[in-house]
Amino acid sequence: MWLNKQAILTCIDVKFTVGCVFTGTKTLYTCRLFEGQQVCPHDSVLTQMALFLEFLSQQWITVAALAVAVGLLLNHESRKSGKSLSPQQAINMVNAEDGLFLDLRDSADYERGHIVEALNIPSAKLDQRIAELESYRERPVILVCKLGQQSGAAGKKLGAAGYTKVYRMTGGMMEWGNLQLPLVK
Repeated sequence: MWLNKQAILTCIDVKFTVGCVFTGTKTLYTCRLFEGQQVCPHDSVLTQMALFLEFLSQQWITVAALAVAVGLLLNHESRKSGKSLSPQQAINMVNAEDGLFLDLRDSADYERGHIVEALNIPSAKLDQRIAELESYRERPVILVCKLGQQSGAAGKKLGAAGYTKVYRMTGGMMEWGNLQLPLVK
């Protein structure tokens, strides 16, 4: 329903009541006319955007608190799974501090090519084989998977088990291959 009135001033508020066919209720709407352009409640995109912006302006403290809470949650979750390292940083850390590359891929992928001296424990079997990592409790453990996405869950498990230096290699073996770093086959 469009109003056919022309706006004489910069902004005119026109109030009208619209009855709902389904519920029978009547709702008071305010239609703003901006120099001949009509913003009407029946133009859903403009109305929804206007209502959203009005909500943001009235509830800015709530919105800011929500944004801070989401940011803190994301930060906390990313730290629980271990800090991310580039392949070069991971190599430097393993060499300097006698760390371990822990390959979380399945055995078939591991056999196709893996990092030199990497230990293969598939992520599905990490809970049963975590005792194999006992000598690395205080040394760096670099988690490596195919794309760098599955290592987060393993990092949380190791962190909960008391491993203090758990890191994730960004990009996983895909990034390692893209950088043309050596593989053992």
